[in-house]
Amino acid sequence: MSKEVKELIEKAEDLSSLGKTDDALSFFILALNTLEKSNDLNSDQLSQKILSLNNISHLYRNAGDYDTALQYLEQSLAIGLQIGDRQNEATTLNNISQIYSAKGNYDTALRYLEQSLAIGQQIGDRQAEFSTLNNIASVVYAKGDYDSALRYLEQSLAIGQQIGDRQNEATTLNNISQIYSAKGDYNAALQYLERSLAIGQQIGDRQNEATTLNNIATIYSIKGDYDTALRHLEQSLAIGRQIGDYQKESKTLNNIATIYYEKGDTERALKFFEHSLAIQQKIGNRTGEGATLNNIGQVYTTLGNFEKALKYFEQSHSIRLTIGDLQGVANSLNNMSYLYLNMGVTEKALSLLEEAILIYEKIGYKYGLYQSYKLFTTALFSLKEYSKGLSQFSRAEELAQELGLQNELAELKSVRNQIVHQIGIEK
Repeated sequence: MSKEVKELIEKAEDLSSLGKTDDALSFFILALNTLEKSNDLNSDQLSQKILSLNNISHLYRNAGDYDTALQYLEQSLAIGLQIGDRQNEATTLNNISQIYSAKGNYDTALRYLEQSLAIGQQIGDRQAEFSTLNNIASVVYAKGDYDSALRYLEQSLAIGQQIGDRQNEATTLNNISQIYSAKGDYNAALQYLERSLAIGQQIGDRQNEATTLNNIATIYSIKGDYDTALRHLEQSLAIGRQIGDYQKESKTLNNIATIYYEKGDTERALKFFEHSLAIQQKIGNRTGEGATLNNIGQVYTTLGNFEKALKYFEQSHSIRLTIGDLQGVANSLNNMSYLYLNMGVTEKALSLLEEAILIYEKIGYKYGLYQSYKLFTTALFSLKEYSKGLSQFSRAEELAQELGLQNELAELKSVRNQIVHQIGIEK
């Protein structure tokens, strides 16, 4: 029976690598069913059962069916504990954490990861330690602690290079790039991404390639090169669909929508955002749902439909607050404050901006902080509090300088001159 199951698993793995996820799932389930016909499995057969359960879970997770994925992982964990397979225990705890992370339950995800890391270190499994450090960094990053995330990633990268794990090295380089991007060092972020992409293409890691193309597009978008960003996103979307990764597909649709929004094509932007939102709600991706609701709110803001925009921002804020997405919470506060400012409810806008600034300062997200100070200044100027407004304006200018936002700096200089002139007139 072991030989038959081995062949079924190998066939499933081959199909999975080709992106034929439905066929791969059928073969993994067939292998599992074959094993379950016997009540007395030997150690090799139990290992095959664990492998099948883990792979089935992985496919369900990629398809966005987190609850089913979790059920298979819990079965795998139970067998590993039963036979004393510490390596599988560490791997499965790690995989369970990814389900909770995708659901936005970061504290639970961290608890599973810490258990996994302890086991990996106890048994000297450097590969497990490497992967777990990377995953801890991702969760800590999602919680807004960039410095801690970078420390975990640097530890992970060092181990990956020592053991020659090219696939995970590429993933870690990608993750490090996100820290530098959040800190506003876009050139450093792009360098890490290009290194990651090169490795992914060399080893044929389609999933990493799709993720990296997406992240490179984000950098170009921030730099204002929308056409280059769009080319990278279209490549990423095609790969995501080929490998059946719904989570990646929804994220890429979201990013494509953002590009069209920046280019002024609000109709097409809404279409892509709504497509992305439907996938995220279907698969239970709360983090992505919060981001997309926020983005739809941005489109309605641009269209001047402030009441509809506010509803989307409030939904986004609620989700982000629930899952502990600090950067997302602050972004939503910024966006709501902009609406209140334009609706003439200035005191409410200032209150929300004060909350946002505290969060951005805490997590060190400079671009968000820049946007908050810019809005804060606008609110104070509208109340004719020029002295206090100029003080906050100086902070916005400092941040724009640090981030290298040349176009913004030119705009800020023009605004400063207008305000100074206005003060002179009113005196």
